[in-house]
Amino acid sequence: MDACDNVMEKIGLPKGLIRYDTESKKRINLLRPRTLWYAGIISLVGCFMLYSLLTRSPQELSVIHDRNPLFVKLSDGSIRNGYNITILNKSHEDKVFSLHVKGIEGAALRVQGSSDIPADSLPVFADNVGHFRVFVTAPAQHEAREEIEFRIEENESKLASETGTIFVSKSK
Repeated sequence: MDACDNVMEKIGLPKGLIRYDTESKKRINLLRPRTLWYAGIISLVGCFMLYSLLTRSPQELSVIHDRNPLFVKLSDGSIRNGYNITILNKSHEDKVFSLHVKGIEGAALRVQGSSDIPADSLPVFADNVGHFRVFVTAPAQHEAREEIEFRIEENESKLASETGTIFVSKSK
């Protein structure tokens, strides 16, 4: 800065070409269209996130049918299908769930763990995921594939979640 001022003095021009402060004291305008546009977008996204958080389900059910083998024919003629069931407990308390299957007559559920677990008391810890191996046994069906529905119900609040899948009883 000092060198610039010395040069400006020698050539007869005003000093202060380079300095720490600006000459104009311009007022900052926060209410420009771009600022309002960005504030609106951020507010809209914030409201959407808040709505999603407040209306989220406290539990979630996922069912995956076994791929190999699709079904097992038991010695009594009934058919057994295997499923991997995942229960997501989004609440901050430990929960116990009941598992039911509908859509097929005479179906029996068996939940496998280190020992057999009753289907009406599947424990899932707070903010955690419960993984269960489930077998559905039913009499042989007329159709090769039947639509079935798994339903979990939280034992205290009776809040339920459902998801559909298939029950395979014949090869095509």
